[in-house]
Amino acid sequence: MAEFLVNFTEKGSLYTAGQIGKEAGVSETTVIRLAYALGLNGFSDLQELMRKEWLSSAESKEAASKPAAASAAEEKKPLVNGFPLLTKRNYLKLQMRLSKVIKCILQVSANLIRQLTGCIIK
Repeated sequence: MAEFLVNFTEKGSLYTAGQIGKEAGVSETTVIRLAYALGLNGFSDLQELMRKEWLSSAESKEAASKPAAASAAEEKKPLVNGFPLLTKRNYLKLQMRLSKVIKCILQVSANLIRQLTGCIIK
């Protein structure tokens, strides 16, 4: 089961637990149990890790196969409704930025609660 996920990261990133089980020749329950055996909170956590791995490996392959001029051209893609098209690379950058923003918001919220109530929030 784990070997299937390693060899077919894209499928593991996009398929449901049932679809992965069918492809790997095991039950949906086995797929979910693997996630728990890896110390995760469930299949969705496993799938999220696989998506990150798949996107980062796809980005690495894409960057290695393109000359610098092609990468620069990709950054200047046309706009859709005034917004740039979201490439895998830009998606990863956006995801990292949002993660930092969320952490910052949580820290500020904890500080405000602490100031207002005198309670320590971890």
